[in-house]
Amino acid sequence: GSNGTELWKSDGSSSGTSLVKDIREGTKDSSPEYTVEFDNMLYFSANDGIHGHELWKSDGTISGTVMVKDIVNGSGGGNPRHLIVMNNTLYFFSFTSWDADLWKSDGTSEGTTMIKSFNSNPGIDEVLAVGNTLYFSAEEDNEGAELWTSDGTTNGTMMVKDIKSGLSSSSPSYLAMVGST
Repeated sequence: GSNGTELWKSDGSSSGTSLVKDIREGTKDSSPEYTVEFDNMLYFSANDGIHGHELWKSDGTISGTVMVKDIVNGSGGGNPRHLIVMNNTLYFFSFTSWDADLWKSDGTSEGTTMIKSFNSNPGIDEVLAVGNTLYFSAEEDNEGAELWTSDGTTNGTMMVKDIKSGLSSSSPSYLAMVGST
């Protein structure tokens, strides 16, 4: 009643369950989502009511729960989703109404950088890490949704194959790892 949907922690008992931080103060929701553990911290997307949904991290304390980076200035938010850890680096996609961008982060604002911007909002549904490579479905202006790969660098982020050429999409989904494939 006094807080919206916020970040809580629990040791499994009633007395050990408590609010971590009221990120969006008052009764409105900060709506934390897309959680992943990285470098002994919890990373997630949340809305503080000023910046929109942005990348946050928490060590489980009020003072240790902070926004990592304001990806999109203003209240629009970068809407980070699909957080995944590969090779001691956090990767995620930032979604706006005009594009989807692949980002990586070392957990600091300065170390959170964009790898590649996709010119259209491809509606990325999943990201899979296999060894040292990320796989995901994305689309560019002149291709439909196809299988893409990234090694965490701009030059190493590319389409695997234009399975259904032209503006048509093969729309790869339900990505799964079998062994190292």
